[in-house]
Amino acid sequence: RDTNGNGLTDLQEVELFGRGTPVPKDIQDLDGDCLSNTDEINIHKTDPRQPDSDGDGLSDGCDEILKHRTNPAKRDTDDDGLSDGEEVQRYRTDPLKPDSDGDDLKDGDEVIKYRTDPLKPDTDDDGLRDGVEVQKHRTDPSKNDTDGDGLKDGAEVNIHRTDPLKPDSDGDGLTDGEELN
Repeated sequence: RDTNGNGLTDLQEVELFGRGTPVPKDIQDLDGDCLSNTDEINIHKTDPRQPDSDGDGLSDGCDEILKHRTNPAKRDTDDDGLSDGEEVQRYRTDPLKPDSDGDDLKDGDEVIKYRTDPLKPDTDDDGLRDGVEVQKHRTDPSKNDTDGDGLKDGAEVNIHRTDPLKPDSDGDGLTDGEELN
């Protein structure tokens, strides 16, 4: 039942404002986050008393729903390990895509685990995408010459067919870089 006709049931009003508290009919957006109280409760499952229900640094309605189209009840809409607020405000990544640069590493893993650029598919400019380095070759995506032999990892893999994890791939006492220069 909605006794005062403001779009909230009497039970919802008691949960929000407490028993015996008069609730004006014209309160539509209690927390000023661009979502009506009714929409927060019934549609988005957010708290009409908190402008940022999930605590990600973005307002429920003005930012999450209207601007970025993210879920205001979920800190990390795309499940990439970064909150929606971090993606939008700090890293400038897409909070709707778990891998903003398409390199096969989640944005959160790039930032937290590998310390690579989530907006650049080949952070170290060595000719190998960050995901390929990590998943296939086990090289360091933040260093362009993982084994320190003077050859970029991409050149070792794609051109010279040497091991980017061993400075002396053939074991002859000369580094791969010394042999090829």
